[in-house]
Amino acid sequence: MMAFCGNPLDRASDRRTDPAWLAAQQGCGLFLPFWQNKPLVVKDRAGFLPWRSEWQAGLCVFLGLDGARPLFAVDVAGDSEPVMEDGAFAEMRASAFVLPGRDTAIAGQAKALIDWHRRHGFCPNCGAATQLCDGGYRRLCPACAAEHFPRTDPVVIMLPVLGDECLVGRN
Repeated sequence: MMAFCGNPLDRASDRRTDPAWLAAQQGCGLFLPFWQNKPLVVKDRAGFLPWRSEWQAGLCVFLGLDGARPLFAVDVAGDSEPVMEDGAFAEMRASAFVLPGRDTAIAGQAKALIDWHRRHGFCPNCGAATQLCDGGYRRLCPACAAEHFPRTDPVVIMLPVLGDECLVGRN
């Protein structure tokens, strides 16, 4: 199986636009901390994500529903790595080799959303600070009302083959 594919979560696009629903989900959800775009993984790298039942600070994005359980990712601020007793922050690519496919796909989605928010805090149209909306799937500019969305299209590299020949293109 390929890493980062097969995310089983229901992203609840029909409900995540409701701030009251999202707030209620945070009360019963699980949170995966990220620090400098690195997910928290167990210290012995046995291959699972140590989800937290609560989290207070940092950028928080809604990942989706795992059955009835809401899952969130949280961006932990700071220049020095926070000490966690049950895990450590590890590079996503290295983590993909030890995590189950399901966890790799969920953590990959979380990393992409957090990275997008860190890079798109200001409106490219007018320069004003944007606001997180829809649990992290949209940013809104209060100054010019422009809406901004993260890219969700997958990247694919293909090599067309016919018999012993292949087609290679450039530019």
